[in-house]
Amino acid sequence: MRRPLRAAGCFSPLRCRAAAAAPIRAQAPSGTVSIGIIGAGNIGGTLARLWTRAGHRVMLSSRHPNRLRGLAAELGPLASVGTPAETAAFGDAVLVV
Repeated sequence: MRRPLRAAGCFSPLRCRAAAAAPIRAQAPSGTVSIGIIGAGNIGGTLARLWTRAGHRVMLSSRHPNRLRGLAAELGPLASVGTPAETAAFGDAVLVV
C-alpha cells in the first residue's frame, strides 16, 4: 500500500498538519529572492556569486563574519553580511553549508 504522506516526508499526522499550516512567503513580484547563506566558505561563496549575478539579494554569515566583508564588497550592493540569526531572518530561502 502506498503512503503518499510518508513519501512527502510526513511521518506523523501532527507533523503533516503543522507543515500544511505553516505560512508560505510569497515570492517578490520582480522574481528576485532574498537568500541567506550560513556557512559562506567555498561552496556558499560561489553560490552567492552566482545568485547576485542573477539579480538576487544575498546575506552571508559564518563563524568569522569579518572575513566575509571583502567577499560582500566584491559581490556588490546585492550582498551583505550578518549574524546567523540575521541571515536566517533575512532569507526567503536559507542555505546552510
